[in-house]
Amino acid sequence: MKNANWYLEKYGESHTHPVNVLIHKIFVPLIMFSVIGLLWALPWPSFFPQGLLFNYGMLLVVFSLLFYMTMGLKILLGMTFIISPIVYGNILVSNYQYQVQLMAGIFIFSWIMQFIGHKIEGKKPSFFEDLLFLLVGPVWVFYPIYKKLGLVQ
Repeated sequence: MKNANWYLEKYGESHTHPVNVLIHKIFVPLIMFSVIGLLWALPWPSFFPQGLLFNYGMLLVVFSLLFYMTMGLKILLGMTFIISPIVYGNILVSNYQYQVQLMAGIFIFSWIMQFIGHKIEGKKPSFFEDLLFLLVGPVWVFYPIYKKLGLVQ
């Protein structure tokens, strides 16, 4: 079974160029925000529980946190801390008239920047190998912060 170290090392192999690293540190959180926001905007079936936090965006958050739990309790706690303001931001824009357009714009621009970063790096994005790397990216971005806080070694 693949563990957190394996995922982070493998992800790091295609993220060594300083420009690509900087691009990822800026745009991976924006992609997280926009994907959750786009899913948040999808109509939620009436036969499911209703309320502000019952939507497809939150469903993605729950599944993401379950994956982070497999990476370890400290990573789970760190990612919960990171995801919480992203959820709050989506609560703030959830009734915004142009929510979908805003999220789509952030999503498209952020992915363009990601591919520019990988062009500079000269290596393809990790998720081409395994889609789970889409969830590993945010951990990799914030991992140095976890280290400074003493959450991980």
